[in-house]
Amino acid sequence: SMIPYEEICRKHREQWAQNRPCNGVSEPGALSVARWEKLAGDLARANKRRIIADIIVGFTYPRLDIDVSKKMNHLLKAPFCVHPKTGKVCVPIDPKSPEDFDPDAVPTVAQLLNEINRCEKSDQPASWHQTSMKEWMDIYLATFLEGLQEDVKADLQKKGRQTAEMPRADW
Repeated sequence: SMIPYEEICRKHREQWAQNRPCNGVSEPGALSVARWEKLAGDLARANKRRIIADIIVGFTYPRLDIDVSKKMNHLLKAPFCVHPKTGKVCVPIDPKSPEDFDPDAVPTVAQLLNEINRCEKSDQPASWHQTSMKEWMDIYLATFLEGLQEDVKADLQKKGRQTAEMPRADW
């Protein structure tokens, strides 16, 4: 049991085993909500708020299997690497709208090769600008590289000012 307090557990198990409505609620969807609210309320009144947080994390935190957490081919990949089985390209997600990300819409290597071949057949120079990578490259440039460029530029300017301020020895 996630709740190490037998009295609270027993009370709720008995009520739930009898399938009695909680707080007068009888609709199936509302019953779970009412049961949770009653349990959370009882735990809060018993000054066991930490247990509430533990239950929420236990049921909502992503679960990883052992292979996912220890094998290199399961670990997160760098942008633009290719998944070995699906051929999908690992693309950056726009941090301003992560809910809009559709993993089925990312390009595959085969798709990109077809797009590049079409460019070459039409005598256009092949470039990521003419492929489905453009959307993802734009996100990558805007969210990572442009910020990195600004940081490097600021560091160089700071070092330049420090160098200019250093006393010079005239030999």
